[in-house]
Amino acid sequence: MQGRYSQAEAIYKENYQLAKRLLGEMHPDVAGILNSLAVLYDAQFKYAEAEKLFTEVLLIIRSQFGNNHPQVATTLNNLATVYGSLERFSEAEELHLQVLEIRKNIFGEEHPDITNSYNNLAEIYLAQGKYPEAEKYYKLALSLRKQLLGHNHPDVAFSLNNLSTLYAAIKRYNEALSYRIQASHIHDKLISNVFAFSSESDRLAFIDKIRGSFDLFLSLIYQHFANSQEAINSAFDFILKRKGLSATSLTAQNQAFYNGQYPHLTEKFHQLQELSNQIIHLTISASQTQNLTNYQTNLNQLQNQYDNLQKQIATQEPEIQLSQQIPNREAVASALPANSVLIEFVQIDVFDFQAIRAKRETQWQPFHYLAFILPVGKPDTVQMIDLGEVEKIDELISKFRLQVSDVNAQTLGFKKSIPVKPKLQIKQYNPVDSIQLSKLILAPILEKIDNNCQKIIFAADGNLNSVPL
Repeated sequence: MQGRYSQAEAIYKENYQLAKRLLGEMHPDVAGILNSLAVLYDAQFKYAEAEKLFTEVLLIIRSQFGNNHPQVATTLNNLATVYGSLERFSEAEELHLQVLEIRKNIFGEEHPDITNSYNNLAEIYLAQGKYPEAEKYYKLALSLRKQLLGHNHPDVAFSLNNLSTLYAAIKRYNEALSYRIQASHIHDKLISNVFAFSSESDRLAFIDKIRGSFDLFLSLIYQHFANSQEAINSAFDFILKRKGLSATSLTAQNQAFYNGQYPHLTEKFHQLQELSNQIIHLTISASQTQNLTNYQTNLNQLQNQYDNLQKQIATQEPEIQLSQQIPNREAVASALPANSVLIEFVQIDVFDFQAIRAKRETQWQPFHYLAFILPVGKPDTVQMIDLGEVEKIDELISKFRLQVSDVNAQTLGFKKSIPVKPKLQIKQYNPVDSIQLSKLILAPILEKIDNNCQKIIFAADGNLNSVPL
């Protein structure tokens, strides 16, 4: 779940060897471990390995339970997902329809697994450009997920993002943006829970895991809302949240907890950590519950306890309360120095919403650098500038750094303290690359900045971090 795939793979393999020795090769628990390992391979785009393992799992499960069993449905679903990734759409559709029929026979019309089947069918139809069919099943999945899981569940955000992608494909851009914004609000809450008591590496892995929604959101704005001030403002808020959350999410609270600054709150911190773990565990195990009413009740109770405990801690320690605030353009604009402007760079992977996978059309386009301009005290006047393709700019950055670096400089070891008198060397400098780089990444920005501006604050991204702006 955190994206720590190599560690997960090692544990699964060790688990598999142990279970096989203790239980035998055809035991359902062995099949469960193989299924988890196959899911891991699928997440890493290792489709051949995933298909092989899912086929083995299906053989074991059918031999133990027959054809009409939840685990058989799950394995067929996973195999169909692999077929979809391999663009074997007819086989994928056939299996997903089988899975839907099995699940309805077992669970009835209302169950989280039914929503997964609706969603997976919609993805197969979307990949083939069958938009009416895709919309039908995406809507069914969203409606049922809201009913069963609540409006703030990550699966609801997943459905909202999927519908947004579909509406962008059929040029219903306003609906696409609305759904994308709704999904981002759910992710904000999920990130806050996941970040509450985790290491920096865990946080970065989780952010990388949901990176796709970041690129899709900004691709939508960049391609279809470049002239909408409201949409650009929303995009900038989204960027600030994603770039700032890693640093600001409950930082003061963690410091207070780990440094022991407030011993009278230690017990509350431990309670908060335990509640956070319970919420995450219950959330990701929704499809395994037998009683959805109890599931919703338990989740609501845990969330209320978590929220109330956070409020108790925040009221006692002001700096902890500050850590709960998610950054936005209003806060940043008011914090900027007088006569200044913030330039927020962001690197995005551009997505072509109209491209159809089944026709072998390229969906992911070259990366671009965007620059967002925020003047002090003017949060509703954010400007967005497309600086061009990342590859071209990064190539110029490499040439520029080679020009200005003394690559032939003499370095002294630590074993000898012999003074070395440096020879005067005048290195020829060719300014062509730096001038071109300046034209690409600075000139378009400077054209948009007010003449009264006295200070420019740069927030870099990607290889722009290595340029002395």
